[in-house]
Amino acid sequence: MSKELIKEAIGLRPEGHIYDMRPRYDVDTYIEILRISKETGIKPNVVIRIATKLMFGEMREQGRDAVIKAIMRAQSKD
Repeated sequence: MSKELIKEAIGLRPEGHIYDMRPRYDVDTYIEILRISKETGIKPNVVIRIATKLMFGEMREQGRDAVIKAIMRAQSKD
C-alpha cells in the first residue's frame, strides 16, 4: 500500500505538505503516526520528535540498558 493511499484513507489532504518519514516505518507504525497527527492536529514530524523525547525520558527512568534491550527485541521482530 502506498503512503499516498494511506494518507488519503486516513483523511489527510494529498496536496498538503509532503513528509519524508525517515527513518522508514512499517505500515502499522506509519498509520499510527498519521492517526495521532490527524487526531491532535500536530504535524507528523513533531509527533515523531515528541515520541522520541518521551522514549529517551523513559530510558532515563528505567535505565538505559532496559530500553536498549527493548529496542533490540523490537528490531529483531521487524
